[in-house]
Parts: sequence; structure tokens; C-alpha cells
Amino acid sequence: MPEIRWEEDFQAAIEKAKATGRPIFQDFWWTGCVGCAKMNETTYSDAAVIDFLNDRFVPVRTLCDLGNPTELMRRFDVVWTPAFYVHEPEGKDHHRFLGYVPPDDLLAHLWLGQGKILYDAGRHAEAIALFETVLARHPDAGPAPEAAFLRGVSGYKAGGDPKELRKAYDLLTARYPQSEWTRRAQPYGAFAR
Repeated sequence: MPEIRWEEDFQAAIEKAKATGRPIFQDFWWTGCVGCAKMNETTYSDAAVIDFLNDRFVPVRTLCDLGNPTELMRRFDVVWTPAFYVHEPEGKDHHRFLGYVPPDDLLAHLWLGQGKILYDAGRHAEAIALFETVLARHPDAGPAPEAAFLRGVSGYKAGGDPKELRKAYDLLTARYPQSEWTRRAQPYGAFAR
């Protein structure tokens, strides 16, 4: 079975990411971490996850010592593991999440992270496609409500139509009524459909 082609050095991952144009997926872990062990047993053994990481990212694993933080741990404020980051090729992080995630949730986080890189760069039309991918392929995953929210905001920023915000609110209230993202979108309910 194929394996994830992990880099072990963050600077080497940045150089590879710059050369390939792919974002970086970083996993901070330590040997006594039960969530990290579960990631190895399930999520990182999943064929779809392996292929996605190897094809679309430069994956890097960073061993931690929570009692003796490294400079890299301090740089990214790592105080618990597993801690995950999606970085643009130059190393700036755009999406962070913490704790064990099953395969479907990890794939959704990876799509979302790529979308947030584009969103933060003002490339809203491209970001919309990635947020919609989360919603279409991983509608029940933990990151889906955030993708719905950001899809609406990106739609508004791309074209200036407040109906995009209202559509996000309607989707969130229908599919994710208990989500914090639904509460954040509440003001958008005032816009006309």
C-alpha cells in the first residue's frame, strides 16, 4: 500500500512547495499522543487521504516535545497535538485545526485550507469552487459549515451581490442549524432572497 511522502524539515517543505506551487500540510505530533496514533492507524492509512496529500500538497510532519517547545512550535503557537496547518507555499498558514480527525473530515479540511489560501489572496472565484467542493463531497464533515459561510462571503466579494450572503445563511440554517457559522451568518438573513 502506498504511504504519505512526508517531509521532516519545514524549510525543505517550503522549498519543495515553492518549486511545485503546492500548499503545505503540516502535522505537529509527538510519540505519546493518542490522537496522533489514531491518525496513523486510520486517517493516514486511508487511500484517498494518501493520494490527496501526495498529489496536491507537500506534507510535512514535525515531532514535538510539549515540555520543551522548539522554535517552530513557538512560531505556530503549538501547545497540543495533533495540530494541523495548511500553509501557502511560502510558509504562511491560512488554516489551523486541532485533534484527531477522521478521513472525511481531513479531506474537507484540506479542501477548505486550499480555499482559504485563495480567499485570503482575494481570488474569490477560485475559492468558491473549493468551498463548493467541500459542500458537495464532504457535506457532513466538520468543516462544511465554515465552507458554506466562506462560500457566501466569497460570492459577495466576487460580485457585490448581498443575495450570496443570504444564500449562505439559508444553506446554513437548513443544513447546519446548530453550527457557530450559522450564528455568525444570522445578520445575512436580513438580505432579500
